[in-house]
Amino acid sequence: MKEQIKFTVSVGNEYKPDWQAKAKSILEPMNPIHMNLSPSGLVLEFVFDHYPDLADEARHDLRGHGISSSISVRREYTMDELVNAKFLVLNTREVVDSVPDTLQWHLLRLCDHCGFQETVWDLSTLHIANKPQGYEFAKVDWHPKVVSPLLAEQLQKEKYTGLELIPIHGENLPSWYAVQTTHTLPPLKSPPTRLIRLPRATTSCQPNHNWEFPDSQFFYNRAGFEVADFNKTFEIFGDSQSAAPAIVISNRVYRMFTSLGVKKLICEPIQIIE
Repeated sequence: MKEQIKFTVSVGNEYKPDWQAKAKSILEPMNPIHMNLSPSGLVLEFVFDHYPDLADEARHDLRGHGISSSISVRREYTMDELVNAKFLVLNTREVVDSVPDTLQWHLLRLCDHCGFQETVWDLSTLHIANKPQGYEFAKVDWHPKVVSPLLAEQLQKEKYTGLELIPIHGENLPSWYAVQTTHTLPPLKSPPTRLIRLPRATTSCQPNHNWEFPDSQFFYNRAGFEVADFNKTFEIFGDSQSAAPAIVISNRVYRMFTSLGVKKLICEPIQIIE
């Protein structure tokens, strides 16, 4: 795995002349591999090949000096790392469109302390405008996940655990199948998973909602890690009314997807630790 972290610091038009020196004094001891200054002179970018241990403390220190900051993380995996991973987070860049007014939903209140509501999709009314072509795994309007009939047939043939496929009918035969995961994983181990709770969470909230999607890999304890071929995370990521758990699949599901040439997959290995 190759990891690149960009730690960007910036100031507005009104700034102290020594802001660059102050930012460098805070971040250079963390050993960046590159540093870039914008042409305007108002933005400094520090590049790391690992996530700095003291990143949170550094951002707090920078704020105290009137310097804004942000962190972006990118990870790249070799094909061998992906193919040999026992379990992977599954997502896709493939998006299909619903027929207008057919993607309906209702909100399920999960928490009386913060008012968090989970979106429940009404698949019985859904019609998808795109015709399936080959083996496809996609999101409908960026939300519920579906597979084409050809891929659904292969998934059913393999009898994968933790998976329910719900037919979405077109004019005649089912044109797509919604993907439902029926097995829930235990909570992520944090740290080392970088889990950040969203501001609306209260101290009385249950630990399953109001989470930002981690910018790290997912880490799980080996003890008690019971897993199926298709799984959903215990954590629901995102704000109320637009949140969803992540999907985690087994190695044999990933291998089947790649062998069939399913396009635009976004997959990342998870880590299971003692």
